[in-house]
Amino acid sequence: MPLSACAGVLFLIILGGCASSNSGDTALNEAWQGKEAAYLRLAKAITTYCSVSTQTLDARQSCIIERRLAAEQPENIPLSGRSLSQLRSSR
Repeated sequence: MPLSACAGVLFLIILGGCASSNSGDTALNEAWQGKEAAYLRLAKAITTYCSVSTQTLDARQSCIIERRLAAEQPENIPLSGRSLSQLRSSR
């Protein structure tokens, strides 16, 4: 194989590696943006819930803090009184 052909193949390999790296970065950025959007929706939902379920500002703030902390530990949050394992087995 002539040297110029080897250089061409090497260039394509390098270019392909960069392209796959860029698509991986794009996917990672999209996933990160999706996570941030989901967190914002969760924060709004918690604020709305605490606003309608409490009477005072102090109670509302306590509710928001408690719910946000609980959201960071999803294994401790029962959904509709059912455990996560019960929800998985019902699928």
